[in-house]
Amino acid sequence: MDYTNFQSPSPGLLKIFLLTCLILSSFHSLSHSQEKPADTDFISRHAELQKESIDILMEMRFEKTKTDVDYWIRRAAIFHLVFDFQVDFIESGIQEIEFDTLSSDPLKDVYESLGNAMVLDANALRSGDITILYNQLKNDYERLALLRYDAGDYPNSFTAFSMIDSINQSPLLKGAVNDTLLFNTALVASKAGFYDKSIEYYEKALDAGYSDPNTYIYLYRAYLNAGDIRKGSQALRNGSKQFPDEKSILVEMLNYYLQYDSSGDSAIQCLALAQEKDPGNVALYFAEGTLYEMRGVTEHALESYRKCIDMDPGYFDAYYNMAVMFFNQAVDLYTQADSAGDDSTYEVLIAEAREFLKKSLSYSEKAKEIRPDEPGMNEIIRKIEYKLN
Repeated sequence: MDYTNFQSPSPGLLKIFLLTCLILSSFHSLSHSQEKPADTDFISRHAELQKESIDILMEMRFEKTKTDVDYWIRRAAIFHLVFDFQVDFIESGIQEIEFDTLSSDPLKDVYESLGNAMVLDANALRSGDITILYNQLKNDYERLALLRYDAGDYPNSFTAFSMIDSINQSPLLKGAVNDTLLFNTALVASKAGFYDKSIEYYEKALDAGYSDPNTYIYLYRAYLNAGDIRKGSQALRNGSKQFPDEKSILVEMLNYYLQYDSSGDSAIQCLALAQEKDPGNVALYFAEGTLYEMRGVTEHALESYRKCIDMDPGYFDAYYNMAVMFFNQAVDLYTQADSAGDDSTYEVLIAEAREFLKKSLSYSEKAKEIRPDEPGMNEIIRKIEYKLN
């Protein structure tokens, strides 16, 4: 950051600031030298920096009162440098250093300092300097957010990302909007398990014009995780209206209908539309078979599964489902036969059941041929052969 743009700093404050820069310069020359110093050198240098930074802050407190806008601007600049100290140490892999005496949360100190500076700068004489530091603070929070994300610390990564959005709401930044930032904040919120916040930021991203159609899918899933299926389904419908040709949204809607609302005509209509958009997608015909099977429309289900096999002769799931369907039909017939009132009816039902078992065996063996190690296939074949013998 170029701090020479600050307006009319007092000579005393300029001296303090240049002293801080001198400290930083010596620190960076140490941490970026060709030969990595020993851990003890880092720790020793940290102790010096710690004392010098505290001395600078103390001197600032006594030199200017806290009603002086210049004091808060310089304080923000100092804590920005403190944050750099901390991150450089972390990225150097030194774990033994404690930072609490410097600041437990330097970016929070920067944020609060700039807020005070903005309030005190009634005539907007230092608004340019404050804006520069706000933009630097956004960069610092992004750096922290990514550092926490890479460490798997999603809650604190989310907090850092969300602070950037808060800074954008500052009057000096005139409500700046970054739709990609809002989307990424939503993604991290989901990873952290903050589903309400995830929903909030996906909605913000969409309102800001974020144009990735998958946003509606992520929003739908966030609503599901938050326990609101109705609003989740509405998010998918909104996505379908916004992107009527987007196959991924159609498929997600189909999954929704299969799982939560398979009884209505909307599921069939959605499926037909998806097949029209992607006629070569065998999974859509398998989904159609599953939907009909769930509704008990056996012939339509079998027809859809046969369509899958025609399209892909190695489609295991279609063979498996047909084997199970025929087996279950045979079991139903055996149950009916057991309660038949006469021998003639009994024999007819048993004969029909055996025919279904033969069909089930045929599809089971084909499924096993495709996936020899599939769990459960040997057991199904064993049961069928036992019934037929």
